Amino acid sequence: MYERGKKDAKEAELTTILGQVGPEIEIINAFYDACLPMIRKMAARYSNLDPSVGFDDLEQQGYFGAVNTFHHFRKGPEAMKITTYFHLHLKKSFAELCEAKNRLVILSFPDGKKEIISYQKFQKIKKKLPQEVTWTVISRFISYEMLEAHESDD
Repeated sequence: MYERGKKDAKEAELTTILGQVGPEIEIINAFYDACLPMIRKMAARYSNLDPSVGFDDLEQQGYFGAVNTFHHFRKGPEAMKITTYFHLHLKKSFAELCEAKNRLVILSFPDGKKEIISYQKFQKIKKKLPQEVTWTVISRFISYEMLEAHESDD
């Protein structure tokens, strides 16, 4: 019973925000802030499923999901609840972010050489790699700065 009341309250809050008038960026930010607990809860689940996708990446993806929901959700008698619409959109975008095709692997060889390959290629050659070779799975969407920082750590 409590959970349903909590969901109804969130539905009412988001619907109220969507009905506001004013500068669009302020309304979008208010909408995102209201969605943030849902984004963080789902991002925590997905970041545990795929270590190559960081919590911050998922949270950022959640921002874009909130913005898209803000722009595309249409309230009507046959429409689904906004929380359901947002949750489905967020789940789809998180799943796309966590797909194998969106992962890269950094191979580190004993001589200091590094090579970045696709996750699919890595799956094919993994068993053939020498035992001395180490690897790290990363998201294809990792920033260049984060990649450089990772390389300097080694």
